[in-house]
Amino acid sequence: MQWIGDVAHQDEVLALANEVVASPRAGVNPRTEADFLWHAAMRYLIHGDRARFHELTEEVAALAEHTQEPGVLLRPLVQVVIEQTLDGDLENALESTQSLIHRADEMGIGMLGRVQAYSWSLPIRLYLGALDDRAATDFNEKSWREQIINLPTYAMRGDTARAEEVLEQFMARLPPTNAHDATNVTWLVLALEGAILLVDRTSAEVLRQRLAPSARLGGEPHAFSIVGRLFGDAARVCGDPKAARVYYERALGVADSMQHRPEIALLHLNLAKLLPRAEAEAHLDRATPALESTRMRPALEHALALRSIVAGDPLTAREREVAALLASGFSNRAIAERLVITEGTAEVHVKHIMNKLGLTSRTQVAVWASKHGIVSVGSLSSASPPTQSIR
Repeated sequence: MQWIGDVAHQDEVLALANEVVASPRAGVNPRTEADFLWHAAMRYLIHGDRARFHELTEEVAALAEHTQEPGVLLRPLVQVVIEQTLDGDLENALESTQSLIHRADEMGIGMLGRVQAYSWSLPIRLYLGALDDRAATDFNEKSWREQIINLPTYAMRGDTARAEEVLEQFMARLPPTNAHDATNVTWLVLALEGAILLVDRTSAEVLRQRLAPSARLGGEPHAFSIVGRLFGDAARVCGDPKAARVYYERALGVADSMQHRPEIALLHLNLAKLLPRAEAEAHLDRATPALESTRMRPALEHALALRSIVAGDPLTAREREVAALLASGFSNRAIAERLVITEGTAEVHVKHIMNKLGLTSRTQVAVWASKHGIVSVGSLSSASPPTQSIR
């Protein structure tokens, strides 16, 4: 259950999980039972069955209390990180990885806690765009597995040379196409995500072919990305928008079954990039609020830019709210408090307003807002929402 993770045996391992979970477990060592249930739960999650994942991890939590085994006691903390990530509660999920470290230190297994926290925090940081704050400075990056876990992060934060080197070394490790490939799906998924971010079409296509039987799977451990979304991204990078749309639409079904809010938002955003105006606007209406509420800043920037292009209107309704507040002298922090968003999200909106209008200062935005009648200092200073004065 723990170590067989290659593409060819995914269904067989799931069948094994079904068989043993359904079998009587009286007399089984509680530590053994907890370990098995945990890895079975992860298999169900990989196959998109979040309800089954939750059910089994709750059993693991009960066994952790019973055994008081340090390794087992960490599992419920990891469960919290996973569930918060799936729910889109990303900032709290990141904080929960720190709680995992503190608890591991208390139990004398600090390094295990740090490795776990670092691994689980990486996909959260990708969603948030929080790529500079390292989760574990003592987590070394010498083995190829540790390098591949970091590959998407290297690529997204602009460390292109390092990312390309890691991807090249990983691709060289793959066995020939006519040989059995025992490479874990997780590593293939992380490599594919890195290849897409690097716009490495050759590697993306090779990895997509290797992962083909796994296209229906949900998020991989330490990756969280829906495999079908990455297939769609790879098809788009390789110039096949029709295939990309098919992959995205199928992946939405998997993401919905997992209630995976970050991936649902990204899939709607990516579909908006491919579709005609009316359909694109409908997907952006789903994506933008979700990206804002989950604090997924990089994707939110893309969504806001795409919406302005699709709508053919300089500012969105939210940007008009921000422009009105900005023109009335509100700081980014004050704008965030008024609109119940983060200061980082407010900063994103301000930047997009300036870029769209071709302006370089907040004063210029204030002048523009006054000319276009979208600022009313009196109403903005009252308790009424800014949208009332704007409309």
